Amino acid sequence: MKKELLRENIDFIRIFLFFVLFKDVNKTCNYFSVSRTSFLQALNNIEKNFRLNLFIDRRNYYLTDDGKTFFDYSYNLLILLKKTFYFKKNFLDIGYLELLSKKDILNLCKYVYTNTFLKLSFTLFEEDEILKLVYLNELDFGVVSYINQEYFYLEYIKLDYLSFKWNLYSKKDDFYGYAQYIYKFISELFLNKNVIIKSNNLDFILECIKTNKLASYLPDYISNKDEQLLTLEKTNINTNLYLTYNSRIINDTHNLFIKVIKSLFCENS
Repeated sequence: MKKELLRENIDFIRIFLFFVLFKDVNKTCNYFSVSRTSFLQALNNIEKNFRLNLFIDRRNYYLTDDGKTFFDYSYNLLILLKKTFYFKKNFLDIGYLELLSKKDILNLCKYVYTNTFLKLSFTLFEEDEILKLVYLNELDFGVVSYINQEYFYLEYIKLDYLSFKWNLYSKKDDFYGYAQYIYKFISELFLNKNVIIKSNNLDFILECIKTNKLASYLPDYISNKDEQLLTLEKTNINTNLYLTYNSRIINDTHNLFIKVIKSLFCENS
């Protein structure tokens, strides 16, 4: 009975913290498979029982000063409870960007499974979602393309051997000259080379290119696996990838995975 009560309290804290960061009732309820009614009722009960006003308003869900204090308290409590009761495990959840080559993911999973007792689960997320989920320890690790100082306790490891450049691609047999026209437009638009088009849906971009709908920038590793693409321009624009994790939830399992990652993808391992 005590374990069930503890589990319920941990689950509610997780849901509350998730909601505060994402500010989206539907996304929160879908993620945790709870009803909208029960979730909103739980928030009302918290405010009533603790005599708190958590939110400035119920439209944007920005926290009051009491709400910020309650968030910090809940976050610290969650970290403590997780470290105490859910510390040991051999299954790691990892959030990744579509910019990460699926070939690298498969090779990593195969290597880790062969050489350690760890099992990995990769899930595709938007970049900001990954950072929030790692911060909340909903994910053990995340792969992102930039360092965000907004989330305290997140550590970053640069994956040197997974960095890549961006090339401009079109369909190889561009009979109608669409790509050449778009290439001229894009070249004029991005003369300073500091702006780059990036998409979280590479499959959609590839499909558009192959149906002569556009020319687009894509990671350079794309050309290594797709013979239908014509490289219009090679750039010097580089994207680095980083492994991020919450330094407050770290154990032997995490350290083992970090050691494997550094040995495979870091220059100074």
